[in-house]
Amino acid sequence: MFKKLYLGLKFAFSYFTVLPVTFKSSDNLEKKEVLNYMLLFLPLVGVVIGSISLLPYYLFPNILFAIVSALLPLFLTGFLHLEAVVDVVDSIYAKLSGKDAYKVIKEPTVGAIGVLWGVSYLILKVAGVSFLLLHRKFLELIVIITFSRVGLLFLIYFGEFKSSFLEKLKASLSRYVFIFWGVLFIKYIYLLAIPFLVSFLVEKRLGFKNGDVLGFVLESVEIVLVLGVASGLS
Repeated sequence: MFKKLYLGLKFAFSYFTVLPVTFKSSDNLEKKEVLNYMLLFLPLVGVVIGSISLLPYYLFPNILFAIVSALLPLFLTGFLHLEAVVDVVDSIYAKLSGKDAYKVIKEPTVGAIGVLWGVSYLILKVAGVSFLLLHRKFLELIVIITFSRVGLLFLIYFGEFKSSFLEKLKASLSRYVFIFWGVLFIKYIYLLAIPFLVSFLVEKRLGFKNGDVLGFVLESVEIVLVLGVASGLS
């Protein structure tokens, strides 16, 4: 059990971040238990990313390093979720033109509107996170980054996906995992309405959910929560 737990921890950081993680050729990452533990540690990835990202501003508390700290989570995740925003928006607009949205979302190229949405998300997130850092809302930022990933656990558990990997994750996810994180975030449980609403609206437009949709949801949830906390400081 300990080995599978350890592999799940490593797999979570390997898959969701660019942090250097290595595996042995004998490591089997497709086992149900390993995938379950990978999802167990998904919110923990948010805690680590958030903590690392706070360091530049904590050491050098000025506006320049606030921007650096705001950008760092994107670098630590390899811009994975921001890329998903571009792909999802590009596919939505492609479908409006009568194209196959699923085929478009898999293409390596993107349209101008998707790029503009990606840039807009980038600006909103950097501005919002920088604002919170300048107000020293460190704990709030870590909670937001962690909660956005808790939201994904709930979406995976209750959702249906046009993705064999996500269906495998769903089949592997124990109800005790999302119950565990749900209890830890019980104070904010009502905020789960945000990821479910965003997911519903995107799926209604596209006709399916996949990993890109989850990435879009994660970025949207974080921006909404960051702006919500920031509005209370104005």
